[in-house]
Amino acid sequence: MLKNLIQIKSTSGGEADIQKYIFDYLSALHLNPIYIGGNVVAKIIGKSSKIALIFNAHVDTVPPGDLSKWKHDPYVVTIYKGKIYGLGASDEKATVEIQLQLAKYFSSQMPGCDIWLTFVEGEETDGHGTKLFLDWFSEKYMDSYNQTSAILGEPTGLKKIEIAHKGNLFLSVTTFGKSGHGSAPHKPSENAVLNMYEVINNLTSLSKSWQYKYINKVLGYPSIALATSIIAGDPKVPNKYPDSCTATFDVRTVPEMNDRALSEIKSIVKMKDVEFKCLYQPIGCGYTDKNSEVVKILASVTNASVSPSESSNDMCFFTEKKIPAVVFGPGEPEVMHKANEYCKIVNINKCLKVYKEVINKYALANKSP
Repeated sequence: MLKNLIQIKSTSGGEADIQKYIFDYLSALHLNPIYIGGNVVAKIIGKSSKIALIFNAHVDTVPPGDLSKWKHDPYVVTIYKGKIYGLGASDEKATVEIQLQLAKYFSSQMPGCDIWLTFVEGEETDGHGTKLFLDWFSEKYMDSYNQTSAILGEPTGLKKIEIAHKGNLFLSVTTFGKSGHGSAPHKPSENAVLNMYEVINNLTSLSKSWQYKYINKVLGYPSIALATSIIAGDPKVPNKYPDSCTATFDVRTVPEMNDRALSEIKSIVKMKDVEFKCLYQPIGCGYTDKNSEVVKILASVTNASVSPSESSNDMCFFTEKKIPAVVFGPGEPEVMHKANEYCKIVNINKCLKVYKEVINKYALANKSP
């Protein structure tokens, strides 16, 4: 099944084919899946209708990038020394496959609680798939449950139970100047590139000050990745000053300043003629208390440590709805978004077993006396 999933191209914005595969598979099991926007969702009714456990897997991948760096075609599955190679193997089609195995298992026997299997789009961009599902779920079903928790299958190598992540703000900044001939460097009164250099210096100072001003006991301090891309002028026309320069910045926030990040960035950049643009809708921080039931149960059936995520994910949308959520999946974090991505086959089998055990323990822990 994982081979089939990897072979279906599903970069963000092009998830329709893989969602049809998933929908058809769930339909064949008579689970009556539905589409919520571009997401596929299946509810498996449990013995207790007052307890729910949500499993979340995103079906989209990043593009493969430079194909010359792949040893094999990223869409042609290769199995070598216990690893399955292909685009999305770890991030996170292995989790998609596990959720489909859960669907098959529980299609013939009733779990102890309601299970929601969610296959979402758009996680690699702005998380709109999970957000849409949770808006729908909270409106129609949330109040019917006494207890709801979630497990997101992002890659942790089964070594970590991640309970928090920083917010993110992907920012584009454009500075402006006056174009002119390169033979007369004294004439242009404003240089767009040098203006961007000043912006970068300003944000370097701001990022350093944040390390002392905002410290979260779980997530640490916020950060700004400076100039993750920069565009100015035409390299084929080296004798002309550009009249604009655009750079992108990856801003990671903590709860203490999540809502103030953009305003603080704007206030430290003193130039008047600067344009700020959010590339995607900014997202907040994800956070689940380490003493939450889903965390304790997952820790009890694994040897995984409890820690925050190094990158952001869709946990924040569960936090917004006050649903305890954790990240725990079979993929390898070290190969996410890289050529020759792989997942260890043994981890897929282990993760499926863990998920089943968590479902059982979660249902028992919340069973009415």
